[in-house]
Amino acid sequence: MTQFKQLTLGSRNTPMNSIYGTCERTCAKLQIYSGDMHPSVVTERLGIVPTSVIVKGEFSPRNSRGLRRVRVGKINGWFLSSEDFVPSKDVRHHLDWILERLEAKKVVLLELQDVPGVKMFIFCPWWSKHGQGGPTLWPEQ
Repeated sequence: MTQFKQLTLGSRNTPMNSIYGTCERTCAKLQIYSGDMHPSVVTERLGIVPTSVIVKGEFSPRNSRGLRRVRVGKINGWFLSSEDFVPSKDVRHHLDWILERLEAKKVVLLELQDVPGVKMFIFCPWWSKHGQGGPTLWPEQ
């Protein structure tokens, strides 16, 4: 088993910067695809209200580039996005926002991960302002 060195503040070589000049837009989104489990069960277990859900077999309005579309869910999905809550263009602020909400939920997250068919991801889209650059992450994130 590999041992990791304890991280110190010295490992943070790039300070956070809310205006992050090379970034046009960014966010962090926890995506929980809950298999056969209804997304409301995920909400109940985590005690966190999602920013959006998809329910298999149900119609739901979806915005796509300003257009209002109605789609039928093909899967069950529970999503928590920082996009409307964190104005920073530094993805680390967005990740921290997600991580702060999950900090006390470790046991529940591990239990959910053990449910057959459940998959979890953190998605961090990052749009470049000038076609170059990229986000910075800290090792602990």
